[in-house]
Amino acid sequence: MNRESILPETERQELLNDIVEQVQDFCTRCRKGGAEDLAAEFLSEERAREHLQMLETLVGRPLKGSSLLEIGSGYGMFLAAARRCTGAESFGIEPGVDDYVSRSVARRLLRAANIRDTVIVYAEGENLPFRDESFDFVYSSNVLEHVRDPEAVIHEGFRAVKPGGRVVFVVPNYRSFWEGHYRLPWLPIFNRLWLGKAYVTLWGRDPAFLDTLHFVTPSMVRKWLSTLPANHRLVTMGEEICAKRLKDLSFGSWGGLDGVRRAVGVLQRWGLSQVAIKLLSVLEAYTPLILVVEKTCP
Repeated sequence: MNRESILPETERQELLNDIVEQVQDFCTRCRKGGAEDLAAEFLSEERAREHLQMLETLVGRPLKGSSLLEIGSGYGMFLAAARRCTGAESFGIEPGVDDYVSRSVARRLLRAANIRDTVIVYAEGENLPFRDESFDFVYSSNVLEHVRDPEAVIHEGFRAVKPGGRVVFVVPNYRSFWEGHYRLPWLPIFNRLWLGKAYVTLWGRDPAFLDTLHFVTPSMVRKWLSTLPANHRLVTMGEEICAKRLKDLSFGSWGGLDGVRRAVGVLQRWGLSQVAIKLLSVLEAYTPLILVVEKTCP
Protein backbone atom coordinates (compact mmCIF):
# COMPACT_ATOMS: atom_id res chain seq x y z
CA MET A 1 0.00 0.00 0.00
CA ASN A 2 1.34 3.41 -1.01
CA ARG A 3 2.57 5.29 2.09
CA GLU A 4 3.13 8.70 0.46
CA SER A 5 1.38 11.66 2.02
CA ILE A 6 -2.06 12.30 0.58
CA LEU A 7 -2.44 15.98 1.51
CA PRO A 8 0.10 18.82 1.36
CA GLU A 9 0.72 20.19 4.84
CA THR A 10 -0.49 23.72 4.10
CA GLU A 11 -3.85 22.49 2.80
CA ARG A 12 -4.12 20.01 5.68
CA GLN A 13 -3.86 22.79 8.27
CA GLU A 14 -6.44 24.94 6.50
CA LEU A 15 -8.84 21.99 6.24
CA LEU A 16 -8.23 21.12 9.90
CA ASN A 17 -9.14 24.64 10.99
CA ASP A 18 -12.35 24.58 8.96
CA ILE A 19 -13.40 21.17 10.32
CA VAL A 20 -12.70 22.27 13.90
CA GLU A 21 -15.01 25.22 13.35
CA GLN A 22 -17.72 22.96 11.94
CA VAL A 23 -17.65 20.30 14.70
CA GLN A 24 -17.07 22.71 17.59
CA ASP A 25 -20.74 22.99 18.53
CA PHE A 26 -21.33 19.22 18.48
CA CYS A 27 -18.24 18.56 20.60
CA THR A 28 -19.19 21.24 23.12
CA ARG A 29 -22.73 19.90 23.49
CA CYS A 30 -22.07 16.17 23.38
CA ARG A 31 -18.43 15.64 24.35
CA LYS A 32 -17.55 18.63 26.50
CA GLY A 33 -14.74 19.53 24.12
CA GLY A 34 -12.30 17.74 21.86
CA ALA A 35 -13.11 19.42 18.52
CA GLU A 36 -9.43 19.45 17.56
CA ASP A 37 -9.11 15.72 18.25
CA LEU A 38 -12.23 14.89 16.25
CA ALA A 39 -11.12 17.03 13.30
CA ALA A 40 -7.70 15.37 13.37
CA GLU A 41 -9.39 11.94 13.19
CA PHE A 42 -11.36 13.00 10.13
CA LEU A 43 -8.12 14.07 8.42
CA SER A 44 -5.95 11.20 9.66
CA GLU A 45 -4.21 9.37 6.84
CA GLU A 46 -3.12 6.67 9.30
CA ARG A 47 -6.75 6.01 10.24
CA ALA A 48 -7.78 5.85 6.58
CA ARG A 49 -5.01 3.36 5.82
CA GLU A 50 -6.03 1.21 8.81
CA HIS A 51 -9.57 1.06 7.42
CA LEU A 52 -8.29 0.17 3.97
CA GLN A 53 -6.13 -2.65 5.34
CA MET A 54 -9.11 -3.98 7.28
CA LEU A 55 -11.29 -3.78 4.18
CA GLU A 56 -8.78 -5.69 2.07
CA THR A 57 -8.74 -8.41 4.73
CA LEU A 58 -12.54 -8.56 4.83
CA VAL A 59 -13.00 -8.79 1.06
CA GLY A 60 -10.12 -11.23 0.67
CA ARG A 61 -8.09 -9.45 -1.98
CA PRO A 62 -6.19 -6.22 -2.74
CA LEU A 63 -8.36 -3.26 -3.71
CA LYS A 64 -6.14 -2.22 -6.61
CA GLY A 65 -8.13 -2.02 -9.81
CA SER A 66 -11.45 -2.67 -8.10
CA SER A 67 -14.50 -0.42 -8.11
CA LEU A 68 -15.45 0.71 -4.59
CA LEU A 69 -18.43 2.66 -3.28
CA GLU A 70 -18.29 4.28 0.15
CA ILE A 71 -21.68 5.06 1.69
CA GLY A 72 -21.22 8.11 3.89
CA SER A 73 -17.96 9.65 2.68
CA GLY A 74 -17.91 12.56 5.11
CA TYR A 75 -14.97 14.81 4.35
CA GLY A 76 -13.58 12.31 1.84
CA MET A 77 -10.33 11.15 3.44
CA PHE A 78 -11.06 7.42 3.11
CA LEU A 79 -12.14 7.99 -0.48
CA ALA A 80 -8.94 9.87 -1.26
CA ALA A 81 -6.79 7.25 0.47
CA ALA A 82 -8.50 4.44 -1.44
CA ARG A 83 -7.53 6.06 -4.73
CA ARG A 84 -4.07 7.27 -3.77
CA CYS A 85 -2.91 4.37 -1.57
CA THR A 86 -4.51 1.31 -3.19
CA GLY A 87 -5.38 2.36 -6.73
CA ALA A 88 -9.06 1.53 -6.26
CA GLU A 89 -11.57 3.34 -8.44
CA SER A 90 -13.45 4.70 -5.46
CA PHE A 91 -16.63 6.73 -5.36
CA GLY A 92 -18.73 7.95 -2.47
CA ILE A 93 -22.13 9.26 -1.52
CA GLU A 94 -22.93 11.76 1.18
CA PRO A 95 -26.41 13.12 1.90
CA GLY A 96 -25.42 16.70 2.65
CA VAL A 97 -24.50 19.03 5.47
CA ASP A 98 -24.87 18.14 9.16
CA ASP A 99 -22.83 18.40 12.36
CA TYR A 100 -19.95 16.54 10.75
CA VAL A 101 -19.91 17.34 7.05
CA SER A 102 -19.36 20.36 4.83
CA ARG A 103 -19.57 19.85 1.08
CA SER A 104 -17.14 22.66 0.38
CA VAL A 105 -14.52 21.19 2.73
CA ALA A 106 -14.91 17.72 1.18
CA ARG A 107 -14.45 19.15 -2.32
CA ARG A 108 -11.36 21.06 -1.22
CA LEU A 109 -9.87 17.96 0.40
CA LEU A 110 -10.29 15.93 -2.77
CA ARG A 111 -8.82 18.66 -4.95
CA ALA A 112 -5.87 18.97 -2.54
CA ALA A 113 -5.32 15.23 -2.99
CA ASN A 114 -5.36 15.69 -6.80
CA ILE A 115 -8.69 13.88 -7.12
CA ARG A 116 -11.67 15.32 -8.98
CA ASP A 117 -14.34 16.36 -6.50
CA THR A 118 -17.12 14.74 -8.54
CA VAL A 119 -16.21 11.32 -7.11
CA ILE A 120 -18.53 12.22 -4.21
CA VAL A 121 -22.19 12.27 -5.21
CA TYR A 122 -24.61 14.01 -2.88
CA ALA A 123 -27.37 11.46 -2.37
CA GLU A 124 -28.91 9.27 0.33
CA GLY A 125 -27.92 5.68 1.05
CA GLU A 126 -31.58 4.66 0.87
CA ASN A 127 -31.63 5.60 -2.82
CA LEU A 128 -28.21 5.12 -4.40
CA PRO A 129 -27.92 6.83 -7.81
CA PHE A 130 -26.13 3.86 -9.39
CA ARG A 131 -27.23 0.95 -11.53
CA ASP A 132 -27.54 -2.59 -10.21
CA GLU A 133 -24.23 -4.43 -9.79
CA SER A 134 -22.03 -1.37 -10.41
CA PHE A 135 -19.29 -2.01 -7.84
CA ASP A 136 -16.95 -4.78 -6.74
CA PHE A 137 -17.29 -3.68 -3.11
CA VAL A 138 -19.48 -1.40 -1.02
CA TYR A 139 -18.14 -0.04 2.27
CA SER A 140 -19.56 2.10 5.06
CA SER A 141 -18.13 2.95 8.47
CA ASN A 142 -20.04 4.48 11.40
CA VAL A 143 -22.87 5.64 9.17
CA LEU A 144 -25.64 3.05 9.42
CA GLU A 145 -26.67 4.22 12.90
CA HIS A 146 -27.31 7.73 11.48
CA VAL A 147 -29.34 7.02 8.34
CA ARG A 148 -33.11 7.33 8.02
CA ASP A 149 -33.70 3.62 7.21
CA PRO A 150 -30.78 1.24 7.91
CA GLU A 151 -32.52 -1.77 6.34
CA ALA A 152 -33.06 0.14 3.09
CA VAL A 153 -29.40 1.22 3.03
CA ILE A 154 -28.25 -2.39 3.41
CA HIS A 155 -30.56 -3.42 0.58
CA GLU A 156 -29.28 -0.62 -1.65
CA GLY A 157 -25.66 -1.53 -0.96
CA PHE A 158 -26.42 -5.15 -1.80
CA ARG A 159 -28.19 -4.11 -5.00
CA ALA A 160 -25.21 -2.02 -6.12
CA VAL A 161 -22.56 -4.72 -5.59
CA LYS A 162 -21.59 -7.20 -8.31
CA PRO A 163 -22.03 -10.97 -7.96
CA GLY A 164 -19.01 -12.27 -6.07
CA GLY A 165 -18.58 -8.87 -4.42
CA ARG A 166 -19.04 -7.97 -0.79
CA VAL A 167 -20.84 -5.30 1.21
CA VAL A 168 -19.14 -4.20 4.44
CA PHE A 169 -20.87 -2.11 7.12
CA VAL A 170 -19.01 -1.13 10.30
CA VAL A 171 -21.44 0.13 12.93
CA PRO A 172 -21.47 0.52 16.74
CA ASN A 173 -23.07 -2.36 18.61
CA TYR A 174 -25.52 -1.00 21.16
CA ARG A 175 -25.40 -4.21 23.17
CA SER A 176 -21.84 -3.27 24.06
CA PHE A 177 -20.55 -1.05 26.83
CA TRP A 178 -19.25 2.00 24.98
CA GLU A 179 -20.98 4.91 23.22
CA GLY A 180 -18.49 6.49 20.84
CA HIS A 181 -20.41 9.60 19.85
CA TYR A 182 -20.62 10.81 23.44
CA ARG A 183 -17.47 8.89 24.42
CA LEU A 184 -19.17 7.45 27.48
CA PRO A 185 -19.55 4.02 29.07
CA TRP A 186 -22.86 2.50 28.01
CA LEU A 187 -25.28 -0.23 29.02
CA PRO A 188 -27.89 -1.80 26.69
CA ILE A 189 -30.64 -0.65 29.07
CA PHE A 190 -29.91 2.90 27.87
CA ASN A 191 -31.19 1.90 24.42
CA ARG A 192 -34.56 2.81 25.87
CA LEU A 193 -34.49 6.37 24.66
CA TRP A 194 -35.79 8.04 27.80
CA LEU A 195 -33.24 6.23 29.95
CA GLY A 196 -30.44 7.02 27.53
CA LYS A 197 -31.37 10.69 27.58
CA ALA A 198 -31.49 10.76 31.36
CA TYR A 199 -28.09 9.06 31.51
CA VAL A 200 -26.24 11.40 29.15
CA THR A 201 -27.89 14.39 30.84
CA LEU A 202 -26.35 13.26 34.15
CA TRP A 203 -22.96 13.52 32.41
CA GLY A 204 -23.81 17.07 31.34
CA ARG A 205 -24.24 16.10 27.69
CA ASP A 206 -26.96 17.23 25.29
CA PRO A 207 -29.46 14.33 25.02
CA ALA A 208 -31.02 15.62 21.77
CA PHE A 209 -28.32 13.91 19.68
CA LEU A 210 -29.71 10.52 20.73
CA ASP A 211 -32.81 11.30 18.65
CA THR A 212 -30.62 11.05 15.53
CA LEU A 213 -29.32 7.54 16.29
CA HIS A 214 -30.50 3.98 15.67
CA PHE A 215 -29.42 1.72 18.53
CA VAL A 216 -28.19 -1.06 16.24
CA THR A 217 -27.82 -4.56 17.74
CA PRO A 218 -26.97 -7.99 16.29
CA SER A 219 -30.62 -9.10 16.45
CA MET A 220 -31.68 -6.04 14.45
CA VAL A 221 -29.04 -6.76 11.82
CA ARG A 222 -30.17 -10.39 11.50
CA LYS A 223 -33.73 -9.20 10.98
CA TRP A 224 -32.64 -6.81 8.23
CA LEU A 225 -30.56 -9.51 6.54
CA SER A 226 -33.54 -11.88 6.51
CA THR A 227 -35.21 -9.61 3.94
CA LEU A 228 -32.28 -9.63 1.50
CA PRO A 229 -32.54 -11.65 -1.73
CA ALA A 230 -31.70 -15.34 -1.45
CA ASN A 231 -28.33 -14.91 -3.19
CA HIS A 232 -26.63 -13.45 -0.14
CA ARG A 233 -24.16 -15.08 2.23
CA LEU A 234 -23.35 -13.70 5.66
CA VAL A 235 -19.57 -13.85 6.03
CA THR A 236 -19.28 -12.35 9.51
CA MET A 237 -20.79 -9.89 11.94
CA GLY A 238 -17.41 -9.20 13.52
CA GLU A 239 -17.42 -11.36 16.64
CA GLU A 240 -14.16 -13.13 15.82
CA ILE A 241 -12.55 -9.83 14.80
CA CYS A 242 -13.40 -8.32 18.18
CA ALA A 243 -11.95 -11.39 19.92
CA LYS A 244 -8.68 -11.04 18.01
CA ARG A 245 -8.44 -7.35 18.84
CA LEU A 246 -8.94 -8.05 22.52
CA LYS A 247 -6.19 -10.65 22.41
CA ASP A 248 -3.54 -8.56 20.66
CA LEU A 249 -4.82 -4.96 21.12
CA SER A 250 -4.91 -4.58 17.33
CA PHE A 251 -7.24 -1.60 17.28
CA GLY A 252 -6.58 2.10 17.14
CA SER A 253 -7.43 4.73 19.72
CA TRP A 254 -9.84 6.48 17.37
CA GLY A 255 -13.22 7.48 18.75
CA GLY A 256 -11.95 7.95 22.28
CA LEU A 257 -10.91 4.32 22.70
CA ASP A 258 -7.75 5.11 24.67
CA GLY A 259 -9.55 4.21 27.89
CA VAL A 260 -10.87 1.00 26.39
CA ARG A 261 -7.33 0.01 25.36
CA ARG A 262 -6.11 0.63 28.91
CA ALA A 263 -8.97 -1.44 30.36
CA VAL A 264 -8.21 -4.33 27.99
CA GLY A 265 -4.55 -4.11 28.93
CA VAL A 266 -5.49 -4.49 32.60
CA LEU A 267 -7.62 -7.56 31.78
CA GLN A 268 -4.66 -9.08 29.94
CA ARG A 269 -2.33 -8.51 32.87
CA TRP A 270 -4.84 -10.17 35.19
CA GLY A 271 -5.28 -13.09 32.79
CA LEU A 272 -8.96 -12.28 32.23
CA SER A 273 -9.01 -11.48 28.54
CA GLN A 274 -10.39 -14.91 27.56
CA VAL A 275 -13.13 -14.58 30.16
CA ALA A 276 -14.01 -11.16 28.75
CA ILE A 277 -14.11 -12.54 25.19
CA LYS A 278 -16.48 -15.34 26.20
CA LEU A 279 -18.70 -12.94 28.15
CA LEU A 280 -18.93 -10.53 25.22
CA SER A 281 -19.84 -13.45 22.95
CA VAL A 282 -22.59 -14.72 25.25
CA LEU A 283 -24.03 -11.21 25.65
CA GLU A 284 -23.53 -10.38 21.95
CA ALA A 285 -21.69 -7.33 23.22
CA TYR A 286 -18.71 -7.45 20.84
CA THR A 287 -18.09 -4.13 19.12
CA PRO A 288 -18.13 -2.78 16.56
CA LEU A 289 -20.47 -4.83 14.44
CA ILE A 290 -18.57 -5.57 11.24
CA LEU A 291 -21.20 -6.83 8.85
CA VAL A 292 -19.80 -8.54 5.76
CA VAL A 293 -22.28 -9.88 3.21
CA GLU A 294 -21.31 -11.52 -0.07
CA LYS A 295 -23.52 -11.52 -3.15
CA THR A 296 -23.24 -15.06 -4.43
CA CYS A 297 -23.09 -15.77 -8.13
CA PRO A 298 -26.28 -17.07 -9.80
